Amino acid sequence: MIILPLCQGPTVPVTYCVPNPCENGATCIEGKTTFYCICTEDFYGRTCASLEDRCQPNPCMNGGSCTELTDGYDCTCMHGFRGKNCQDRRGSCSPNPCLNDGHCIEKPSGFECVCRPGYSGMVC
Repeated sequence: MIILPLCQGPTVPVTYCVPNPCENGATCIEGKTTFYCICTEDFYGRTCASLEDRCQPNPCMNGGSCTELTDGYDCTCMHGFRGKNCQDRRGSCSPNPCLNDGHCIEKPSGFECVCRPGYSGMVC
């Protein structure tokens, strides 16, 4: 039987935040057995290394497409919708789709153009 002496002496505290494992200006918080990062705006992940994609999931509704901007995002709405997230239904006659000074009439299924004399077709 071998008996090993117990080591005694000063203990060295474990520091998980030196050097700081958190990226992009995040704050490191020491835990008992690990560290936690408090990410700055726009970053996420265990070490805040990933940049947030403001268009995922797509905030644009009703088939709108999202474009990421440095200070947010912008939605390009499908015809018939408007608003920050394309959430508002716009009347089919706004703006007037009828050409050549045609008169637009709202219909449940869309719109109808009443054309001036000499013009014809769906949008005059």
